[in-house]
Amino acid sequence: MKRLIVGLVTLTLTSGIDLSEGASIYTETFSPPLSTSWNDKFGSPLVIEPSEGNPDYYLFGSTETGRVRAYTTSTQFTGNWAAAGIAAISYDVRNLSTNGFSFQTSLSLYGGGGGWGYPAGHAWIQPDDGWTTIVAPFDPTWTVQQAEAAGWWNQTTSEHPFSEVVQDIYELDVYIYQSNRHFGIDNVGSTVPEPSTLALLAMSAFGLLAYGWRRRRAV
Repeated sequence: MKRLIVGLVTLTLTSGIDLSEGASIYTETFSPPLSTSWNDKFGSPLVIEPSEGNPDYYLFGSTETGRVRAYTTSTQFTGNWAAAGIAAISYDVRNLSTNGFSFQTSLSLYGGGGGWGYPAGHAWIQPDDGWTTIVAPFDPTWTVQQAEAAGWWNQTTSEHPFSEVVQDIYELDVYIYQSNRHFGIDNVGSTVPEPSTLALLAMSAFGLLAYGWRRRRAV
């Protein structure tokens, strides 16, 4: 039985199911009335623009101090993400620079005494890319090693497991790097797995249980 339980845990973590494809819990479109507040840790102004977003309103900013760390502590993005079933966070970003230069972007979560970042490969966003969607999927039960293996990095000196951080999120950050860049952020959202994804996981688990039962009968 112990071997079977280990198999179920391994199946859940390595089945290859894309948990980022799910139903949205909350998405900030920056349309009025605004439900969340956003500021830059480094003091650059962030402005709501009424048009040319994805599709309408969006958050506009400039990296006047070398980078922008747009953050929110609003209740829509804080609290116990594990209990809420959140399995991914995403946002749309656009390079609005007129100088032809690209920039990099990443996302960070802070909570439970620690912080974790998702660099999205530090993908370069080009001025002619249009709106680009960045998706950061995760499993709220991850250990430090599992989160790092999935591309997240620990942003604090102490080894806080990913699972502890997502149980008490108090801040969500979106980073824009490189100086003198103009950018737009839109559709910041959290998602949970679709029922079909959960059903597939349940069917896989049931199949493994049935296999173990048949093996016991055959012995």
